[in-house]
Amino acid sequence: MESNQQLTRVAAIAGIAVAAVILLQCSKATNPEPSLKNRVYLATDVEVTAGDRFALPVYFENTIDLGAINIPLDYDTSYLRCDSISFIGSRVNNFLIFTYGLSDTTPRILIGAIDSAAGAPPGSGLIANAWFWAFGFDPDTVLEVWSPTSVHAGLNLGFRDTSLTGTPIIPEFEAGKIRVKAH
Repeated sequence: MESNQQLTRVAAIAGIAVAAVILLQCSKATNPEPSLKNRVYLATDVEVTAGDRFALPVYFENTIDLGAINIPLDYDTSYLRCDSISFIGSRVNNFLIFTYGLSDTTPRILIGAIDSAAGAPPGSGLIANAWFWAFGFDPDTVLEVWSPTSVHAGLNLGFRDTSLTGTPIIPEFEAGKIRVKAH
């Protein structure tokens, strides 16, 4: 009699465990992970006051292993000056080469990283922070930082796989928005 009760308890516990596994699998099926796409996107909720130094995070998302990333960014020099690029905390910390350009004649930043050996696996996250100074006196000015459609051969917005020889992957681009408040 006692062994029948133990057998019933074991069967009940096993049934509960199976039901829990089924519920977990069903919840995964109804809430799938968002799918990745090839894109570059900037923060859109940055709010600063004229005179502030601030970071504009630049993010990327990729669907395949990447060996090279190139992101040209343009901005309005009437209100912004870029003074540096930081890769601290970036998804490309393991890359061998980081490049960036700050031009006095063209308001353009060129953010780039290359490493055909390690590569950036599929995923989403920070590539760099672009550090700016905000200035100007127009109240509540909303600025964009965007990617130009064409810069120069080899310097346009694009990703390369780890072979570095394939056709460039042109990612989607979402401009950053910065609201410069008057003092």
